[in-house]
Amino acid sequence: MQTQEINRIGDVDAGRQVEKGLPQEKRAKPKGRPKLVLMPPQLGPHSEEAEDEEILGVLIRWYKRYGQLKAERDSTGRPIMPLAPMINPSGYEADRLAIGSLMYLNAHMLVDLADLLCVDASDNPHQLPTEYWCYYPDMILDLVISVTMTHQLLKSQGSQCLLEYPAEQGVSGVVVRRRSYSLGSVHHPHLPSIYKHKQNALEALGKEIQDPETQYSDLTLNIVVMLLRVEIQQSAFSAWPIHLEAAKAIIAHRGGMASLAGDTHANLEFCLVSVMLIDIMSCVTTPTEDLAKHTAKQQEYIPLLPTLFKDGLSIGFPCANTLVEGIIRINRVRYFSSVTQHYATKWAAVGEKLVCQIADFDPVTWAENQRGPRRFAKASPGGSSKESITLNASDHGYGSTGVTSTEEYDVNHRQAWVNLARAQQISVLLYCLQCHFMQPQLSKTIPALRRLLNADDAEDDILRDVSSLRELALHALLEALRRLWGEGGGRAAWQAKFSFWPLFIAGLEVTSQTIVTEKSFVCRSLYKLVAQGGDMGPADAVSVIETFWEWNSHAVEISSMKSCWSDNFARIASRGVFF
Repeated sequence: MQTQEINRIGDVDAGRQVEKGLPQEKRAKPKGRPKLVLMPPQLGPHSEEAEDEEILGVLIRWYKRYGQLKAERDSTGRPIMPLAPMINPSGYEADRLAIGSLMYLNAHMLVDLADLLCVDASDNPHQLPTEYWCYYPDMILDLVISVTMTHQLLKSQGSQCLLEYPAEQGVSGVVVRRRSYSLGSVHHPHLPSIYKHKQNALEALGKEIQDPETQYSDLTLNIVVMLLRVEIQQSAFSAWPIHLEAAKAIIAHRGGMASLAGDTHANLEFCLVSVMLIDIMSCVTTPTEDLAKHTAKQQEYIPLLPTLFKDGLSIGFPCANTLVEGIIRINRVRYFSSVTQHYATKWAAVGEKLVCQIADFDPVTWAENQRGPRRFAKASPGGSSKESITLNASDHGYGSTGVTSTEEYDVNHRQAWVNLARAQQISVLLYCLQCHFMQPQLSKTIPALRRLLNADDAEDDILRDVSSLRELALHALLEALRRLWGEGGGRAAWQAKFSFWPLFIAGLEVTSQTIVTEKSFVCRSLYKLVAQGGDMGPADAVSVIETFWEWNSHAVEISSMKSCWSDNFARIASRGVFF
């Protein structure tokens, strides 16, 4: 039995061996459907499967990071998650940044300019339409991104921009501690982008200036002025003088300020007013010996004030044309009186004439023509919100002017304009009184000063003494600023955001012997302007003011410090502008 089984198995094996030796066409064909055999997957570094795996991994990591966020939810309560990075199309992030910056500029930085202008249009005349963003030159978009990021950074973290370090000022061997403010001291993710986009604009501007066909064009002038304002926004002691001189050179090459102002085809009003204002206000803190090259052309600005400057409403610096004209004339007299000192009596008479012109300005009349934020204004019952409102100015020392408005909002609003105009007026007066061309005594009493300084009971001798007038003016200035900022327990007026320059002048006039509360009010208000306006200028102003206070606090300095603080700016190495 076993032998037969073994033989049968052997025959089968032998048959298989014989079958294997046959040609392929004579082999037995397997029956049934053939079995499909696939190669094992080969995942290369650039295969589609590898890319799918990479995208899937990115999405999984993204979901793990953002999928559990519960802080931001929409109106239905569902979590709001950011768009996954792999879903964004090419160039989406750059385009979104440009459009978002334009929207921020229109909504948060240019809105005040529209509120200052008396226009019938509901849209902001200064805004840059976002629907045309793709047609704007890259230089403009880079500057818009830089300025809006700086604005956001200072509004959110402006208090962190303070650095304090010992620095030798070289004043009679006295070492003072001066505070310096810098954006670089803030650890913020936007900081590299701020400088990167600003650098991109500078490089593109360099190419435009090197091209003879575009170096004096409208675009080049606009970019130079934008860079000028960006520099001032980031620091009052930055490289802005270079851009100012470049803008003035372009304007002079094209026929001067008057020629460009009369050109109806060129939309350069904002650029021209910016150059005019910065040129004028920078001379306030320029030492007398350096005024020659800066004030030579400023007399040409005076005829253009009514048609171009227009009370500074188009640039966000509401100040009457009369007062700006006074600053221009003071700048010029400062220079001429220093080079022709043998005409001291003549320049003293000119100074008294300037004091009379400044004191004759009526803030109430000027405030009648001003308006406020359209988004907050209320229409009077049965009438328009644009109707003229007459103030009862007895509280301001100007006498009654007639019927008051029935709207409490409008009354407070107009009174705030009066306080701002009065603060600007007294600041110009103080700038004039502290100049070296003023004699210690006025030749006669100026009646308008009684009304301006609320000094009806003051004797004539006090009103003729320049030192006493400065004390009365400082007291009146601080009173107007406190009303503007609601220091008496009220709410700060909307116009308080335009009080930078009066606060700066008040800080310079405050001496080391002044009570601490007045110093604290000035510095605290300037710090608020840093966050409200997204501008480093007020912080730099505090730096200068505190430096002056510390100089005055030393006994050796009390005898050597000049009462003319505009000449003491020679002790500060950098040139600054504050307004």
